[in-house]
Order: sequence, then C-alpha cells, then structure tokens
Amino acid sequence: MRFRRFNAVLAAAAFSLSEFSVAALARAAMPWETNQPIVGVRKELYRQHSRPGVGVGAEQYLVGPEGRRIEISATQAKDDVGTEVTVRFSDDNGRTWTAPQKMADTNIFYGDTEAFEASSCAVPFYDSRAGVVLQGWVRQILQGKNRYCHVYYRLSRDYGRSWSAPKQLKYEEGPDFDPQNPLNPRHLTTNNGFIGVDVVRTSLGTLALGVCGVKAPTGGPEPGGELFGAVNFVGTWNGFTGAAADYTWQAGNRLVIESAYSPAFPNRPVSTRGLAECGTVVLKDGRILNVWRGSNRGLKSSAGKEAAGRKWFNIASKDGLKLGPLEELKYDDGTRFFSPSSINRLFRHEGNGKLYLVGNISPAAPDGNRPRYPLIIAEVDEDPVALKKNTVTTIEDRRPDQPSIIQFSNFSLLENPETRQIEMMFSNYGVDGTPLGGDSYKYTLTFLQQPEVGSVEELHSIPLAVFGRRHAGDPMKYLAEMPRSGKAAGIGDLLLLESFLAQQQPLGAIDAFLSDIIAGGASQAVLETDIERPARDGDFLSHHLDAERIGQVLVNVLHGGGNLRIAHGNDLRGAALHHAFRRHQDIGFGRRLAGHQSVE
Repeated sequence: MRFRRFNAVLAAAAFSLSEFSVAALARAAMPWETNQPIVGVRKELYRQHSRPGVGVGAEQYLVGPEGRRIEISATQAKDDVGTEVTVRFSDDNGRTWTAPQKMADTNIFYGDTEAFEASSCAVPFYDSRAGVVLQGWVRQILQGKNRYCHVYYRLSRDYGRSWSAPKQLKYEEGPDFDPQNPLNPRHLTTNNGFIGVDVVRTSLGTLALGVCGVKAPTGGPEPGGELFGAVNFVGTWNGFTGAAADYTWQAGNRLVIESAYSPAFPNRPVSTRGLAECGTVVLKDGRILNVWRGSNRGLKSSAGKEAAGRKWFNIASKDGLKLGPLEELKYDDGTRFFSPSSINRLFRHEGNGKLYLVGNISPAAPDGNRPRYPLIIAEVDEDPVALKKNTVTTIEDRRPDQPSIIQFSNFSLLENPETRQIEMMFSNYGVDGTPLGGDSYKYTLTFLQQPEVGSVEELHSIPLAVFGRRHAGDPMKYLAEMPRSGKAAGIGDLLLLESFLAQQQPLGAIDAFLSDIIAGGASQAVLETDIERPARDGDFLSHHLDAERIGQVLVNVLHGGGNLRIAHGNDLRGAALHHAFRRHQDIGFGRRLAGHQSVE
C-alpha cells in the first residue's frame, strides 16, 4: 500500500499553446484548453538529474512566522525510496539558507525487517497558538506484498530543526511498535492507516488531520493489503508547558468506500485501492472538507474504469469528527471529470480569500495512477462543493515530444507571505523514458484578474491605459507620454495595447515601453488587434524577422511578470506567437486566448 514517493512532494509547470495532438482535436475540448487562465506560471529548473533512471527532488514548506522555511532534497533510484536526503532552513523567506544537513534515508531495517519511515505527503503545520510545528508521519512495515501502515505525529519547537519522537494515532486498542519485535501481529493488524496531506485549524480552535487506509467499521479487508476506510483525528492542545505540553487526540467515525464496481450501482463511490492522501480545508461555514484520491487499478470493464477513475470528497462537522457521506467531485455545472490516482491539495489563498484545488485531471478514464498530466489549478465552489469549470487552468502538461510515462504530481505548495504568489516544487519523473528519471523544478503562480475581454468599450470600467484607434495618429508620442500622464497613474491591473502592431513602429521602443510598464506593477498585457483588417504586406506577421522580434517582445513581457492575453486574435495566429510559444516553453499560458481563436 505504498501511496507516496519518499519524503518529497513535488510540483508542476507550463506547456506550449501551439501544440495540439490529433487525439485532442478528435475529442471535445477540455476546460483548461478553452478557459482564460486564472494564474500566470513561471518555471525554473531547480536541480538536474545526472544519472539515467535516478530522479532528484526538492520540496519547501513554511514552518513558522516571518517566512521561516524548510527544504528537503533527495534522490530516488528505487520506487518510493528517498536516498541522499538533506535538509536546510531559511529564516528570511528563502533569501538565505543554512548549509544542507544529511538526513536518514526513508527505508531502514529492524534486524531483517524493512520499514519505510517518513513524513511522506504530510505538510508541516505551524501552530502559532501552541508555538510548535506539527507534522504527520508514517511507518510502513514491508513484508513481501504486504505493507502494514501506521500513522504518527511529531512536534518541533525550533521550526523543524529537531523533532520529538513520533507518537502513534489510534482509533482502537492495540500495542505500540516495538523495535525489538517489529513483526508483532497484534501491532501490525491494529490501528492501520496512512496519513493525509493537511493539518487544519477548525473553527472551534482544534486541529484536524485526515487519515486514510484504515479498517472499515465492520472489519474490512485483512490488514497488510489495501484498506478502504478513512477517519479524521482531532487534536486539542493541553496547555501544559515543557515536556508535558502536547496534543490530545480523538478519532471520529470511520467512513468506507466500496472496493468492487457493480453495474447495478453505477454511481456508487468505488475505489480499488481505498481512499488515500486527502487534501483537507475548512469551508467558510466552518465545516471540514476532505478530498480523497481514489483508484480504478485492476478494473477491466470500461464502465468500471470510468466509475472509479474519479476524486471523492466528504464534508465533516465543524469539529471534524463526524464524516459525512462520500460524494464524487464534479464541476459546478454538474458534469463529471476523470482523475488518476494522485495527490491533490486544497488551500485558501490568503490574498483573495478564495478556495482552490491543485491536482491532476484526465481527458479520458485513467489507468490507475496514470496519466499524471495535466496538472491543473481550479477555484472550488463551496456551496455546493464543486470545481468551477471556467477556472480550470493548466500549470503543466505533457508535450508531444515527452514520454507518456512522464508525471506532474507529488508537489509541494506554499503561499509566499510577502508576494502572495503560490510556490510549487516537483520532479518530472519519467522525462528520460525511465520511471524515476527526472529533474526538479520550481513554479511560481501569480493570480490574475479576469476581466471580460471583447472590445475596448467593454474594458472601460477597468483601470487601464488605452492605446488604440483614438490614438492612432501619433502612437509613439502617446506611448512616450503614457507613463507620465494621469491616465497611466495606478495602472497596476491591466495594460491594453490595441492595434499598435499595424503602425510599423520600432519594436525596440515598444519592448522598452512594455518592460517599463510591467516593471512598474502591471499584472497583464492585453494585445488587441483589429479583427476586420486582414494582414497586409509589410505587417510584422508577413515577415519572419519581424515575427521573431515581436515574439521576443511578448516573451519579455511575460518574463517581466506580466500575463499575456490576446483578444480578437485573427491577425496573431501566425509566426510571431508560434515563435514565442515554441522557443519559450518555460512560460505558462492558457490553451486559448481570451476565448477567441486557438493558436495553431
């Protein structure tokens, strides 16, 4: 029951707008192919793997006030086994770091008994009221095909530099682990479980942690294989000081999912590997939302694969203890989507207060864990719970020249407390054609405002500087005066440049102007062309050199922190964008531009 890769949860990136596969054209367009993106994405190579088949990874988390961070790095040559593990710390929001310190590998031995021990997918939670960092932890005893999992928690009083001995979370009577007798059957077969991702503070002030892979209330399958239950543990700080200071924990009711698909109940929740790796968040009304990873591995029929290839959720009471019934996670218009057996994260953005989900969605029924692309972000509607379909945005997708086994999953995620950008880290396992070969990347997501782009008149209600038909007489003079004019003051939100491409102005001047505006705080650059006017001889689109230059202009805008959106794009379906998107695939775009024509 190995749900995770070593101790690193890793993240996602960008794709080329211009690359559509034949299969994509043959099916209905997916939301992420047509939506206006809700985030801009910047991708950076973090660590490069140097040995074929051996991946490298890194993850970062916030572990205290003032941007205190922890970073864990490792290599992976064997599935789910982290080696060459190191940790380092930052007290200034990642500006400076301590020297890396070696950590233990994730797999250790008690005599001849092998065990996997790590925080796995569990995100550290800084409890400002108690002044400690709390993190889930798992021990998995490996015996042939059996994996006996047990859930623990640990505490740090120095922002992750040292940790208390892990303490087991229990929902039934059973002995603790004995390193001298690791195969004690009474321990192996009681209190089985695997940690979820998030610890959250409930509206009542307690903490809640989702746990999967527990026994069903009726006993369920034999421990050591796949278990199908889930439970929330709720912790209360005892208020003591010194060594006695700790949490007391209570287990809620256990929830179960069916393990076999039945055509007689086609809409009943089913997963052949139970519920796993839940993302957890507090809803605005105080209830607790868990979104669980399911699986259709082993199912043969198409109906079975489609029924089980989903994400599942439940809503718990405000105290987190009473789990409501399982439901399928769908779009807000009631339509369904597929998802492989992979992790998801839920988070409420401190900057805008909205709730988001990051995870994998598939165009067709998955096959167990695959495909783990694209990786998307979407806003979550909280009542009723659903993904807002028109917000689904790609963070990373597979390019046609990349192996089909590549994956964009197992990511870490944090919100930068200074910039409010989302920082993610992941490894693109499979990029070299082997299951584990991959490089580590860092992605920065910037949330974008989403004005309706259709005409200049529709944009007048948005603070912006307009350069278009009204200023066509002397555009460069207008551009030169814009930064000093009252109209440009506080531009911050949006820059609209309309039809300047037809003026045959020096691209260097426009490039410099755009760079100045973006550096001054504009979050978007919107290029609008005259949709009625066909391309003429002498236009930049008619000349390859000009196309390359304007492509670089657009790329410079994005590298400068702006987001490119193009309305009425008939004139822009040519070599300029082709150049920009083909040569600069490290920038995140949406698959369509402002709801208009797709780039080919």
